[in-house]
Amino acid sequence: MSETGRIQCSRQLISRISLQGHSKGTYPLLHVPMDENAGLDLGAGVLVSGSADCTARSWSVDSGLCLKIFRGHTAPLNCLAYDDQKQTLYTAGGDGLIKSWNLMSGEALKVLRGHEGPVFCILVHKRMLYSGSSDKSARSWVMEFGECTRIYTGHRHTVSSLRHFDGMLYTGCGDTIARMYEAKSGTLKRTFKGHENAIVCVEVVPGKLFTGSYDGSLRVWSTSGVKDETVFGTELNERDLRDDEIEEDSEDVKKAVKSLDPYLTY
Repeated sequence: MSETGRIQCSRQLISRISLQGHSKGTYPLLHVPMDENAGLDLGAGVLVSGSADCTARSWSVDSGLCLKIFRGHTAPLNCLAYDDQKQTLYTAGGDGLIKSWNLMSGEALKVLRGHEGPVFCILVHKRMLYSGSSDKSARSWVMEFGECTRIYTGHRHTVSSLRHFDGMLYTGCGDTIARMYEAKSGTLKRTFKGHENAIVCVEVVPGKLFTGSYDGSLRVWSTSGVKDETVFGTELNERDLRDDEIEEDSEDVKKAVKSLDPYLTY
């Protein structure tokens, strides 16, 4: 078969697969591989989608068939996470709630309450779940009990992204600043300032933090040695901790945060 024929065949194949069911926009997607040892004949695994119709759905990657519908939220879903040890799906969104479900049965398990605004990011790490919200906070939760154990404060707008690495929790925020906390104690170890607009994504590797922003830039920051510090890092000073001395955000920052969070008002 010619290259052109292969491309046409591929396009025809793709066009035949359509996952139908959501009645409004679909935002987060999550792929869950299925362990062959689990005795589940789901081939390439399960795809989970979250939607503005306030539901999540699970789909067979191979067949495109809807497996389960997860109903219970009262606002659009913004983020999904999965605990592969417990086969537990976590959903969160505009109603400020985090809900847990048995992925395979669709059974509702727990509701994690505490955020006072829409939740925009959730992250599973070992026994803990971490969340970020437009209420200007990040939180940690013990997944087994659904209890909030720590609130990470200091943000001045929506916490839009989270990463956990080597005992530290990193947050990206609509106030243009990334922050590094000791995950267990909640101690703010360092702030990373330099972006001119909202931070929307973060990634961490040994010794480095990467941040992406609406200002069009990707920045790289050194995190070497911070974990072993007994005091705040050199980039953090007393002025950084006092909200009443920080300038108001620019209109560009407000617009970027607004696009992240349709529920947030100024």
